[in-house]
Amino acid sequence: MPGLDHIHEKIMELAAEQGRLGSGVRVSYDKDAGVIKIAGEGASALSLARTGMTDVMELAYSAAEHHPLWALLYRSAEIAGTALDGWDAGLDADVLDDVKWSVEELGRAREKLAGDRK
Repeated sequence: MPGLDHIHEKIMELAAEQGRLGSGVRVSYDKDAGVIKIAGEGASALSLARTGMTDVMELAYSAAEHHPLWALLYRSAEIAGTALDGWDAGLDADVLDDVKWSVEELGRAREKLAGDRK
């Protein structure tokens, strides 16, 4: 994707300039996926994970329920999102009950997939 390569080069030049000015950014480029990500120097692994989880949840919400992997993706993302939301403060009993229900739903989704393979 030559156009994206050029954009990536320009972003890297700008990032280097910002670094010289004392305000760094992190740039990652997945050429195969056609994705460039830019994060401020203060972005933590947790904030990056939350941002990535938003992308996963968007896919899970937009996937049609008739897709065979929809429930597996949706429930897994729901559980992971809950874990990220409670990362610093922990999870209360009500949230843990919700996680338990999601895990049970995830198990049912797995069973359905396994049954469909028979």
